[in-house]
Amino acid sequence: MSGRNSSKKPVGVHGTDKETGRTRTGDTGGDTGEKVKKPDISKEEFETNAPNMIDLGQVLANKFANKKTFKKGSYGFFLNDKVVANVGGKLVKFQATINLTVANSKPKGADADEEEAGAGE
Repeated sequence: MSGRNSSKKPVGVHGTDKETGRTRTGDTGGDTGEKVKKPDISKEEFETNAPNMIDLGQVLANKFANKKTFKKGSYGFFLNDKVVANVGGKLVKFQATINLTVANSKPKGADADEEEAGAGE
């Protein structure tokens, strides 16, 4: 295959199986070509087995937040990562997004700037 798009994988192709050498494919998300991913636990299982609270110290062990200045000028730490937690004896992958903002670090007048920008609309 030659041409401009020869380096692109066909829709639904997800690498090569090391044992057989065959191309791996997966269920695709319709016209997007993206693999359809299912959660590790159903909504019903989660609602039945998940505790009302979870110890973030255990879930976020060995995860590090990076120093960040946020869009509106406040500053602190930011984490965006996948983590694994035990829910009813089942290991479940979660997407974690955490902002640790220094209290009162938003610059004075940041709200006023937003209001002025929106006044002309």
